[in-house]
Amino acid sequence: MTFCPEDFYELGKKLKNDNNYIRFDEARKRTSASRVYYSLYLKLRDELLRYLLGSSVYPQLSEVAESGLMHSCLLEILKKVDLQSSYKFGSLQELRKKSDYEVDISVGDNEVEDAIAIYEELSRKIPDLLKRVSNDVDRKNSRVREVIQRYYERKHKRRKRKKNGWFN
Repeated sequence: MTFCPEDFYELGKKLKNDNNYIRFDEARKRTSASRVYYSLYLKLRDELLRYLLGSSVYPQLSEVAESGLMHSCLLEILKKVDLQSSYKFGSLQELRKKSDYEVDISVGDNEVEDAIAIYEELSRKIPDLLKRVSNDVDRKNSRVREVIQRYYERKHKRRKRKKNGWFN
């Protein structure tokens, strides 16, 4: 059975409005924001890989997608094709980090609402974003291809460092 990334979004929405977790209000908001981010991240990653299947950049991108580097790689790709979408994805990414790691800072209801709104907006834009990526990849001086190549090289440098017994 395969997992549907949109289930994370549905769970995030349900948790946002679920009054059964009032005692765990902060954890509920944090989990909601984090799941909404991961839903969009997985959806973007998977659809980008499917869209670029057979392209010259697919082998490198598929390797990057197997690593944690894909989070920042997706953000950089979006920056090359739609600055406003990259800003929104980046703000959702920052909220996810805040939700998962910054225990001394509260996550507000308005931040969770913003996360859901960003998810909905960017989900609608995915077909257009994919076309922009594809059009860029086909260009001679592709900015998206440069991003993918840079992250591919970073992944291999990490692998080499890890193999040599040290990692940063």
